[in-house]
Amino acid sequence: MAALRTKAYFRERAARADLADFDRILAKAGGEPPRVGDELPTEETTP
Repeated sequence: MAALRTKAYFRERAARADLADFDRILAKAGGEPPRVGDELPTEETTP
């Protein structure tokens, strides 16, 4: 039952989405190096 409610929740949220805002926000992302601790692991540190 919880899975069905979750599915309905995401369907309702998606219906309210503003894709123009989404694109605008993603276009602003980047340009700065990751903060300390947010870096992707390098191959040397990956098990």
